[in-house]
Amino acid sequence: MKLRTTLVLAVLLAVCAGYGYFIVLPRRSSDITLITPPRVLEIAAGEISRIEVEREGRPLYACERRGDQWWLTQPVKAPAVHETIEAIAIAFAYMHEHGTLQDRPDPARASDYGFDAPRVVSRIRVHGQTHTFEIGGDIGAERGQYVRHRETGVIHVLGPSFLGALETPIERMRERRVFVFGKVWASAFSLRMSGEPALRFERLSGVWWMTEPIRDRADEIALQGAFAALTSLSIERFIPRPSEGPDPVDPPVLEMTVEFEGGAPPARAAFGPPMKDTPDFLPCRPSGGEDLGLVRDLDLKPLRRPVREWRSRRLFSTSGEKLRACTIVLHDRRHTARRVDTNEGSAWKIEGAPADWIVDPGGAPGIVLTLAEVPVSDLMDAPEGFPRAGYGLDPPAAVVEIEFDTPGATSRVHRLEAGHGAQRGLGYVYDPERAVILVVKPEIIDRIARGPLNFRSRSLLNLPFEEEWICSVAVRGEEAERLDQRAQRLEEGGKWECVVSGSAPAPADAPRLKGLAEDLERLEALEFIAYEEPDLSGVEPGGVRVTIGIRSRDDPPKTRERVLVIGPPRPDGFAPARLDGDPAIFTVRAGFLEALRRDFREPPVPVPPEEMGPKRE
Repeated sequence: MKLRTTLVLAVLLAVCAGYGYFIVLPRRSSDITLITPPRVLEIAAGEISRIEVEREGRPLYACERRGDQWWLTQPVKAPAVHETIEAIAIAFAYMHEHGTLQDRPDPARASDYGFDAPRVVSRIRVHGQTHTFEIGGDIGAERGQYVRHRETGVIHVLGPSFLGALETPIERMRERRVFVFGKVWASAFSLRMSGEPALRFERLSGVWWMTEPIRDRADEIALQGAFAALTSLSIERFIPRPSEGPDPVDPPVLEMTVEFEGGAPPARAAFGPPMKDTPDFLPCRPSGGEDLGLVRDLDLKPLRRPVREWRSRRLFSTSGEKLRACTIVLHDRRHTARRVDTNEGSAWKIEGAPADWIVDPGGAPGIVLTLAEVPVSDLMDAPEGFPRAGYGLDPPAAVVEIEFDTPGATSRVHRLEAGHGAQRGLGYVYDPERAVILVVKPEIIDRIARGPLNFRSRSLLNLPFEEEWICSVAVRGEEAERLDQRAQRLEEGGKWECVVSGSAPAPADAPRLKGLAEDLERLEALEFIAYEEPDLSGVEPGGVRVTIGIRSRDDPPKTRERVLVIGPPRPDGFAPARLDGDPAIFTVRAGFLEALRRDFREPPVPVPPEEMGPKRE
């Protein structure tokens, strides 16, 4: 390579190196500085307890944090919109340098940057220490402002968003909601209307109770409507307190107080009568506020209820609790469906039930849900010593005990007593906890009186198919019915033989008997109608008796029998029935009974006319 060529290449290499050192590297360093600019204060927004802002030497607004809520102290004393003030606090906590460190102004030349007469002065208090920030002149068009930290004397270059946060209009800061619930649960609610007794509600073990003027469980729907109205109740516009004349809210026509858990201060509001110029609005004084506001009269309608409408018209309330067990006491016997929790999940079991009963997974929850949704047409106070016999409660027809798991890892039991039969077409349920008698439809009493039938599955025979199979079916009519036939088979899937009224064995109608055996294997109750009362349904006498032979797959096999009795069909197309040893009375379709009455024998083969011989004249 020639010397000249070598020198040219060396010069080019030096130029590239110089470009990378003096141009590329500083740009990269500047990029990093702009992406992660330093914060003016290393604080969190939640640490700021007070904010004050002045404009051109005059106070603009001041607010302070009280617990979880911000309150305005200037220009008025009133609750503030938490989210709005919190956004201003975040602006202080995340003040970033808008330029690089090399762009920071010289504090010695403060007057050159507009700090001889700052347009905005703001103060924040953090853990008892005050930080004051003065906003001076602009840095060109829409590039930001110079901001001096008075305590340190350092001048920062901040973007325009900081000043924009400080100049939030007062109208956006004032809380228009009458009640601010925050993050705590309400524990009590008081309501007083002029001319009406004072009302008070308390949440006890997760259930709302009316404690004044009488003690009774509160109607959850009414309370839900009341709290929905409270949370949405807002001031349409603020009005100044009159300097002369009567206070428009004194005396109030409506007063409300909401108490909270955890010792949080209560929230109160008072409402006066409509004023002359605003007949559709009520003057309102929210809790802690100086000024008055106007609230729509219509928005207060869910809160104006007589005492009677605040009382619960449900048999009981779950209140979001988890059902643990349901017990029905019938004929001095307790029948309990209990939830058993395991690592694999939850299952329901009936305590003391026959071994062949299957539990309906939705049985206990189903009866509880049904009872919880039962509408109550009326309620009557039942003081100690009331005439129980007049309501069929001496003794009661059935008692229901519903056990719930409460959020506090404890349990509560709600007890109800159902009266015997219907009195004047009405059913009565006594609630000793509330000391009231609830009026319901008579069919609700019938449902409760079915006892453990509310819990069990409608499957009845419950054959373990892998262990047993039906080997015979015998049908016999009761009393005057001339029905007596039996069919059997010696092996599963084998041929059926039948005997009718003591005649010789004959081939059986195999397809029909196969279908009949399958129907019996899967026998289900359409509806359970009674428990331990065989005469109630008319099943006996006059029914059809079906004896079902069941053979095991043991070697040698074992045979057992179950007897199904079906009563005469009812006008509704169903027939009452019961199984031997089972206290339940249930219904089956009348068509099933007709299938049992049909001849078991194989139908004769029709003979063609030409093979029947000459036609007689």
